[in-house]
This record gives sequence, structure tokens and C-alpha cells, in this order.
Amino acid sequence: LSLLVSVLPLVVEARNRIVVSKKELTLSVMSESGDVLYSCGIACGAGRGPKLSQGDNRTPEGKFSIVCIHDSRKWLYDSGNGVKVPHVYGPFFMRLGCPTERWMSIGIHGTSSPRSIGSRCSHGCIRLNNRDLIEVVKFVEQGAECMILPD
Repeated sequence: LSLLVSVLPLVVEARNRIVVSKKELTLSVMSESGDVLYSCGIACGAGRGPKLSQGDNRTPEGKFSIVCIHDSRKWLYDSGNGVKVPHVYGPFFMRLGCPTERWMSIGIHGTSSPRSIGSRCSHGCIRLNNRDLIEVVKFVEQGAECMILPD
């Protein structure tokens, strides 16, 4: 038994993190050692600057953590006119912890509007093409750090 143990490699789980650049409109998954594991384009809040309140259409800035990764394939978006729109959030919604009560929720999710990637058009969340989102969730887990850099 001791021979088997000495032959098995020691596995240390590294914590990958996400870095979002609002200025460059990119998201990168970084290893613990700083290597870029995956990078892609994003869409972020239509408003510039740090998020100040719910509904200001700005993407927050600073250090967050992924609270939960939801399967959002069946979620419906409330358009505000009584119409519920499917597939708006893509296959996953990574909910980020909010360090303030000024807004309720922020997340990284897919989109039903792939042409929006590379623009500033969201209500504040970070949008990815669905195929990129599927790759990103392979690299991160609940509790992972997400740093959102300022404009």
C-alpha cells in the first residue's frame, strides 16, 4: 500500500479566477500562477463608471466572488411589458456576491444576442457568447474570485 501511495501524484487543486476588463471588453480566466487559461469578448453595462444603484445600467467594479453557478436554460426574462422571453441568459448564470445593498444582483451569463458582444449594452451584467460561457464554467467553481477592472 505504501508503494501505491508514493507512486500516485500529489494533486493540489488550484483556484482559477476571472478578470474582466470593461475597457477592453474582455473576460480572462487566470490560473493561480497567472497564466491565461481562456479569454473571450464580453458585453457589459451601457453606462460607464462604477455601479452606484440598481437600474443604473452600469457594471460594478472591484473584487467579487462567484456565489453560485445556475443552470439558466429554462429561465425567462421579464421584458417589463408582460412578455416572458426565453434563452436570454444562455446556459449558465454565474451569480456574483454583492458587497452592498445598493443593488441586488450581478452576474456573468450567456446571451440570446451574440452580436451584442463587444459592446456596452447590458443592464449591468457581463454577457458572453454561449459557447464561450460553456468553456468558462469548465475552469471556475463556486467561490472563485472575479475581478472587474474599471473603464
